[in-house]
Amino acid sequence: MADVLLSLKNLSGSINYHQTGNVAVFPPSNLRADPITGEDVRQPYKDELMYKAMGRKCIELNDTARVQVFRIRGASPATWHGSIWGVYVDWIYYRLNVYSWIFEFGINPGAREIFPSGGKEIDRLRWSDENMEGRLFDDWTPFDHPTLGRVEIGGFLWKIYDDKSGTYTNVQCLPGPVWEKTLDNHTRWHLYLIGLSPRVRVMDIGVHSEGSGFTPSRP
Repeated sequence: MADVLLSLKNLSGSINYHQTGNVAVFPPSNLRADPITGEDVRQPYKDELMYKAMGRKCIELNDTARVQVFRIRGASPATWHGSIWGVYVDWIYYRLNVYSWIFEFGINPGAREIFPSGGKEIDRLRWSDENMEGRLFDDWTPFDHPTLGRVEIGGFLWKIYDDKSGTYTNVQCLPGPVWEKTLDNHTRWHLYLIGLSPRVRVMDIGVHSEGSGFTPSRP
């Protein structure tokens, strides 16, 4: 992955998608230390302002679900993870000098808290009944298992088959029209971020002499 990214001379940004939480997080995940003084080197203030502006646009364009934006480490809802270092987006930010994001897609249907996005089973069941005709839950059914004996099979499903696309969709992505709208919203965010990239134009071309005495090298 590093080789691929280093080969892209015009890279201006990166979004690394994960699941789950409906959160957009940005680097750095920790403070850097100056190799000479040993003092902490904080993120440039202008970069932080730019990240927050990008995050506000992400929230604005995602009207299908609540989205939270915060730095990977620090005072945020994700502090229960503890401290993390060496994150992919850190490398892109520091090594390639471009803005990088992680977006954690999706929440459990019916979840009232966004991060962590567990949700109560009764809320998930209610959401399934009201929005998916109960398809997210299979009734418990007795089954004679060859080694375990008499068991029951059923409960919440984690993937739903979509006839339109011919694929399975994780239920945390809210299958159906809601998911299609979510993808459309993220595409709009991508286009917004692309629009922030530098657009280089050659406005003028001129030729001038560098003086005498220059001899071009020959192979």
